[in-house]
Amino acid sequence: MTIVLNLAQARAKRQKMAPESLNEFLKRATKLIGKISTRQDSSVIATTRSIGGLKRRMEGMIAKKIIKAKMIDKGLFLCGIYIPQIFVEYLSSSPESWLAVDYSSWAIKRKNAFVFKKGGDVCFLICSIFPERTNWRTMSADYYQKMGESFYHQFYTESKKEIGYHMSSNFETMVGITKECVPLI
Repeated sequence: MTIVLNLAQARAKRQKMAPESLNEFLKRATKLIGKISTRQDSSVIATTRSIGGLKRRMEGMIAKKIIKAKMIDKGLFLCGIYIPQIFVEYLSSSPESWLAVDYSSWAIKRKNAFVFKKGGDVCFLICSIFPERTNWRTMSADYYQKMGESFYHQFYTESKKEIGYHMSSNFETMVGITKECVPLI
């Protein structure tokens, strides 16, 4: 049996789901902020019944921080939607490597832009959630930040995926916001 996929319909459906204007991002952020609990509990599992709930809560916390800091920007909101996806993805499985240099060599060998994205994701996790990992090979947090920015930029250059550009240019800002949000989840 052959299944025919209509890619034009799938793309149109995805575009309807993704907010395109800053007003749509603000509406989504306001809705998410309204849904998050006002309870400031540091227990992730106790306050979240499901992975989807954790993701929405994290999105809401990040959106709240962006709005509170008056950094209203489409790129920051896109990053705020993407970061919980990274977090949730790595809750269920560990990355292939925690070493940034591995992703450079793998990307060249595999000729796959998404390896750069994975490298950027790991660098982001190390900088924002697992800073103690920077000491494993006497690499500084600054090294992982620069590598993460570079990986995301390379991902954008090769794939033309907008999130790569925004994560590259807002890496440091989003690390700071995420560090503030994680204890509040």
